[in-house]
Amino acid sequence: MGKIYALASIKGGVGKTTIAGNLGVALGQMGRDTLLVDTDLAMSGLTQLLNVGEIKKSLQELLSKRVRVEDVIHSLPGKTNILPAGGELESYLKAEPNKLASILDEVKDDYDYIIVDTPPGLSKYNLEPMKASDSCILAVIPDPTAVSAAEKLESIATILDIELGGH
Repeated sequence: MGKIYALASIKGGVGKTTIAGNLGVALGQMGRDTLLVDTDLAMSGLTQLLNVGEIKKSLQELLSKRVRVEDVIHSLPGKTNILPAGGELESYLKAEPNKLASILDEVKDDYDYIIVDTPPGLSKYNLEPMKASDSCILAVIPDPTAVSAAEKLESIATILDIELGGH
């Protein structure tokens, strides 16, 4: 059974997506079956970072329609796969992020690690992936605004009983 780690930050631009992508690719290169999940439905940063290419179906369709998860996952080099975010505005508006936990449960046994890249900010779009994970890693840079945002997210994680890595 795989472990699910979410990378999160309220503040954008702290390197969260880059960390998620590098971690997922490195684990795949080390022979670990790894699934990267891009939950940034508005920007699809991880999907773009890894140059996934043409996407016919994405996480947005999984969260808003009935499609099979196997039809959405894309293979990357090594043992890394990605569940891309997509980019259709209509699907974004219809997406139900609370469905993510059941999607991750469906594929959890197929992977050693599932790395979830959450969108920046504080909304259901990043709290639901955090709640669906086994542990959450907060990305922060040494900047007063970023540190303050991380402290706020840590407080919310404690209230919601979300495990933070390193605690």
